[in-house]
Amino acid sequence: MNRWAARHLDRLQVGLDEGEEVRAADRLVLSKARARTALGHADAAGFPVPGTIFVLGVSNERLLFWKASKGFARPLELAGGLPLDEVAAVRVVTRLWLTRIAVLLEAGPLLVAKPLWGRGSREVAAAFTEARSTH
Repeated sequence: MNRWAARHLDRLQVGLDEGEEVRAADRLVLSKARARTALGHADAAGFPVPGTIFVLGVSNERLLFWKASKGFARPLELAGGLPLDEVAAVRVVTRLWLTRIAVLLEAGPLLVAKPLWGRGSREVAAAFTEARSTH
């Protein structure tokens, strides 16, 4: 778990089910080119994205979405989650020095966002792969 997520772990654990533990989390912003349509589409497609800037995380049971503060994108409240078996993949892609994280649902919808700061998205993708394999 990255230092930012570890520092906010108490807040990230609020609202989780009994026995559920956060494995990784990162602050993200929806892709600028797709922000307006992606946010509207995200809600309709079943992604519980609480705003343009949000926190994405992985627990031992779900992919989690938190509402984030405007200043430093601190986790405010859990907006929702998706069971691991409904998520097909969480991948980090870097092209031309730009990093994006993509979340693909088994039903087909795709969410693309970029890290706000740091490199925690790779930890989120790795934690998803690990949690999904042991789920």
